Amino acid sequence: MDKLKKVLSGQDTEDRSGLSEGTFLLWVPRKGLTLFAVFYTLGNMASIGSTIFLMGPVKQLKRMFEPTRIAFPSYHMQGML
Repeated sequence: MDKLKKVLSGQDTEDRSGLSEGTFLLWVPRKGLTLFAVFYTLGNMASIGSTIFLMGPVKQLKRMFEPTRIAFPSYHMQGML
């Protein structure tokens, strides 16, 4: 709770100038972009898999491909290929 109060009041002095672990892979010579793409895709698949686990596969697929949502899931799946 104290951390939340510090952040909301603007008194948080934690240094955030470093790179995160995911974007650090971009700087690995010759294989950085490939490693980043692989781990990013695996993260997306884990995210979709977790919602399938929570909602069930049939309900998840029905909700993903509703007429109002059809564009994003199809673009998202194409982007992972």
